[in-house]
Amino acid sequence: MSESKPEVREASKLPAKRISAAWIIPIVAVLLGLWLVAQHISGQGPQITITFETAEGLQAGKTVVKCRSVAVGKVEDVKLSSDLKSVIATVRMNQSAVDLLREDTRFWVVRPRVGGGSVSGIDTIFSGAFIQLEPGSEERTLNEFTGLEDPPATPQDVPGLRFIIKAKSARSLGVGSPIFYNGYEVGQIEKSDFDQESLLMEHHGFVRAPYNELVTENVRFWNSSGINFDVDSKGFSFQAGSIESIISGGLAFGIPKDSSRGEPVSDGAVFELFDSFSEINKLTLQANLPYLLMFDDSVRGLLVDAPVEFRGIQVGKVVDISFEYLQEPEDRRVPVLIQIDPTRFGNFDVENAELARHEIDKAITQGLRASLRTGSLITGQLYVDLDFEEDADPVTSSKVGELSVIPTQGSSLSRIEDRVVQVLDKVRNLPVEKTLSTATDALAEIKQTAGAATDVANDLKKTSAALEALLTSPDVESLPAEFRLTLKEAQKSIQGVGPDSTLFTDLARTLEDLQATLQSVKVLADTIDNKPNSLIFGKEGAGKDPVPGRR
Repeated sequence: MSESKPEVREASKLPAKRISAAWIIPIVAVLLGLWLVAQHISGQGPQITITFETAEGLQAGKTVVKCRSVAVGKVEDVKLSSDLKSVIATVRMNQSAVDLLREDTRFWVVRPRVGGGSVSGIDTIFSGAFIQLEPGSEERTLNEFTGLEDPPATPQDVPGLRFIIKAKSARSLGVGSPIFYNGYEVGQIEKSDFDQESLLMEHHGFVRAPYNELVTENVRFWNSSGINFDVDSKGFSFQAGSIESIISGGLAFGIPKDSSRGEPVSDGAVFELFDSFSEINKLTLQANLPYLLMFDDSVRGLLVDAPVEFRGIQVGKVVDISFEYLQEPEDRRVPVLIQIDPTRFGNFDVENAELARHEIDKAITQGLRASLRTGSLITGQLYVDLDFEEDADPVTSSKVGELSVIPTQGSSLSRIEDRVVQVLDKVRNLPVEKTLSTATDALAEIKQTAGAATDVANDLKKTSAALEALLTSPDVESLPAEFRLTLKEAQKSIQGVGPDSTLFTDLARTLEDLQATLQSVKVLADTIDNKPNSLIFGKEGAGKDPVPGRR
């Protein structure tokens, strides 16, 4: 019996399972969503934070960030800081704005503002506030920034010069106040701070190109705000700025007289702010030679910084007025400290100041004296005048402590008073009483002589009448003609010296004039005796206008 082989069967292949067409659409949607997410993530810019003091005008999801009016980002979130002193705005920037986020990039909120004489952000009343971005120029990038509370006055990319002006007070100056040169606006103040260490205001100014070349080391800045009145030894001065500077305040700058322009300055230069234009033209001493003046008269009206002049040219100024310079308690003179600039004389420079001191000491021995003079009758302010006195007593230079002394003389008014007193003393020393006594005796003699002359004239008149009667008598008619002619000539001669004659009239008028003169001398003598100064100032009431209608 043969073995049967088992039957071998081949395995059948089952058909492969296929993905249902229903899954294709979801898969494609997922892949498309992932691609869109990837594209969104890759297209998003960086996320940054900006810190502000307040959230005024900021709204999450609405407030945009603009650069030159182009939207480059949007605020995603606004929240308080951990110390509750500020707010933090989270901003999503566009990818195209990555290069704008430099270390010195500045942000501020643009909203309606009124102040500093200007109005800004009016268009945001309808469109809403937005964050303004000003690109920086530094290479380093950041994603955390501190926003400005006030918009900068000048963009950083505007060419020009930035400097600091230090002032004792803020006055009416502030951010946006204009800066003028010869009345033309060339810049403005960008920032104002108070320095607690120096106790001075620091105004950060900017002058745009090409006017920045006008700012050199010798320029002076002064406050041109409002209207300035200045009172000095020359009287009153008045200065008013432009309408804009009067309203919002402003600065002006220029070169003082007798000064060169100097070298250009770089960013960060520091200048001093003067109160007015007249302040910058006050004498700047190149070399200071201190001298002490000791006045016997009152110095009322003499102020610190009052000019010291030599024949009308200012050569120095008053530095101090104080009794502290006195060395002896018994000394009652008023010390005035002055400084003289020898370069103002034209023959010296700063380096040979000691030679100038020697020349001034030599001039003192030749009669150089200091006196107080009135600069203005309106203000009553005084100045120091240096000049040579012809009749000055010879003196040598002296010192009070370490300070050299220039001798002084009385003021012009006091010297006039001295001369008046001298004249009055001479008048008082005149022999007035003796002169009056002599004049009275002479007047009495003249009166007696006049009386005698009157008696003689009366006698002559009687004689003339007798002669006339004699000539008309019948007895005389029988006399010879020669004798009658002689009698007539005698009668004419007697009439020539009679009361009705010209000779007698002239003699009487002369006697009356002499009597009036003597009477005037007596009145003058009485007036001088009662009021000696009437020789200078006249009698009281003299020179007054007559009262209308009064005779």
